[in-house]
Parts: sequence; structure tokens; C-alpha cells
Amino acid sequence: MKEASQTLHKTIRITGQGDSKQKAVGNALAQIHKKISADSNQLAVRIIPEDIRIVSAIVETFKEHFLFFFFPRIRKKYQVTLDVTVNVMSLDLAALDFTEQKVSSPDKVLLSKVKSLARGGK
Repeated sequence: MKEASQTLHKTIRITGQGDSKQKAVGNALAQIHKKISADSNQLAVRIIPEDIRIVSAIVETFKEHFLFFFFPRIRKKYQVTLDVTVNVMSLDLAALDFTEQKVSSPDKVLLSKVKSLARGGK
């Protein structure tokens, strides 16, 4: 059997945004698995972030009013772009050798069991 797992290092760029700093960074980090899965046809088994570099961190501030005049408040929207170096252990599904087994249909009804159940047996 061939070696089906492999380990590689990748640097990916991810972005996230949210109402707070924590939500923006958390949203960005949640995209790591999606980005790695989209880049390759292998199954990512383990993803370990090794290094995180901040490319940009932007805060958009704006004032909004209720009914154009009432209750002014200042809202902030955070956006962060990160370069993350990850160590990915992946499983190559093309290298797996499956053996085929023929089984009977699960919809098949055994008449002997039906007869014994009809008589009150277990």
C-alpha cells in the first residue's frame, strides 16, 4: 500500500470582518480550512498554524441616526487581512485502494423471521 498521507507547509492570505476586533480575527481564522480545501483535492486531516502576519487592519467608523435625527451613535466595522503559514497534514484519497464487497440487499425480507414473529416468537 502506498503512503497516503503527506505533510506540507503553505502560506495563505485570509480576510475577515466583524463588529469587533475579536470577531474580525475569528472570522478570518475560520476561513483557513475552507481556503486549504479549495486549493487542493486532498482531505486536510490536521492544520497547524505556525506563523501569523498582519497584512492590514482597518477600522471603518461612521455615525448613524435613528429616523435621521434621533439617537446618534458611532459604529465601527473592523477588517483584517492575515498571512498565515500553516503545516497541513493531508490524506490523498486517490492513493487509497478500496476493495469491493458484494452484500445482499438490506431491503430483503426473510420469510422465516416473519413467520416466527407472526407466531409470537422472538
